[in-house]
Amino acid sequence: MKSWEGSEGVEIEDVKEQITKDNYIITFHARRRMDERGIYTDDLVNLILDGSIIEDYP
Repeated sequence: MKSWEGSEGVEIEDVKEQITKDNYIITFHARRRMDERGIYTDDLVNLILDGSIIEDYP
């Protein structure tokens, strides 16, 4: 499994590819934040796969 942590210049298409292969990990911290905000894993996956980037940050 490729680690994305600390990776710079990660392309969204690469992330989508890993998600479609079910090759991702949600960290404990992220899972806790998702729980606090009522976000389900399926919602997150669908957002990444179907969403679009509206602003690119350096």
